[in-house]
Order: sequence, then C-alpha cells, then structure tokens
Amino acid sequence: MYSERYIRAKAVVIGDYGVGKTTLIKSFLKGKPISDISYKPTIGVDVYKKEIKYVTDHGETITLMWDIWDLSGQVGFQKICHVYLKGAICGIAVFDVSRKRTLENISKWIDYYIKYAGKHPLLVVGNKIDLRGKPEITCITYEEGITHVRKISQKVGLEIPYIETSALHNINVEEAFDKLARLTIKRQVSTEE
Repeated sequence: MYSERYIRAKAVVIGDYGVGKTTLIKSFLKGKPISDISYKPTIGVDVYKKEIKYVTDHGETITLMWDIWDLSGQVGFQKICHVYLKGAICGIAVFDVSRKRTLENISKWIDYYIKYAGKHPLLVVGNKIDLRGKPEITCITYEEGITHVRKISQKVGLEIPYIETSALHNINVEEAFDKLARLTIKRQVSTEE
C-alpha cells in the first residue's frame, strides 16, 4: 500500500499575446467555460494555484500542487521572460489556430523554455478551435499544427505532445492539463528512483 505523495510543480504558460493563455488557465481553474471574454493583456506575470490528486498506473496517489505562471506574450516582456522560466518543471506553449504567425512563433517560445527551464515536460496547445468553421476566419488545421510540433520536437530532441482546445468553451482544457500533469508526475517519479 502506497502513502500519498506531494509534488509541487511550477508550470509556465507561454506564447504570443492574445492567444488565450489566461483564458486557458482560468477555464482549467474553474472547470467550466469562461463568461468574460474581454481581452486584458497580462502585464508581466500572474501566478495561479491549484491542487489535484492523481492516481498513477501503480495505484499510488499523488497530489500535484500546481503553481501556474501565466507569462505575458508582449514583445517587450520577452526580453526578461527568462527570469520567470527558471525553476519551471513543466510548461504549456500556446498558439491561436486563427493566427498562423502565433504558430510560427511557437518554436521561439520553446527554445526559450528549453534554454532557461530545461528539457522538462512541455505541451503545445492550439487554442481557439471554436473559431473554425467561421467563413470569415482562416484557421490552421489540426494536421498543420501536429506536423509543425513534430518538426520542433525532432529539432529540439524533446517529445512534445500536441492538443487543441477552446479555452472559451472549456473544450479539451482539462485534458491538456491532465496530459501535462501525468508527464510531470512520470518525470518527477522517475528522477526520484
């Protein structure tokens, strides 16, 4: 019989401005769609906390104590974001499926993450899938997103899963954080053995 274990995880959420990083985090924390859709850019960094219990494949209960750091995507902030990446043991890089440039910039964000946090678990999220199907908006397809992320994974030598979400409608948000949590727990447990 295993006793309960606690892991504190500094998770960083990175990506360009306006891709829905804060909405993604708030949707995860509340566990429901977000009603306030007004855009308020993050100035610097905001930190959120949440504890969740997970059961491993071996039946061990682990409480993951998330410290989720929401980093600003503003261009001026990028020069100092390395300070906030230090100490992170996991992260999510977010882009907006309706803005191709934000996908192209993901490799830069991942490079920052690896350089300053290390090769820790990382997930790429293509956000705002609720905009697909609107005739006036051209969106990146799932295939384009996964292909791009696979190329980055090969380039940096880190397996980076890809998932698509609608933070606004709380679609796949829990799944994204669950995936990151399980990767983080697996990594932490394996380094302790």
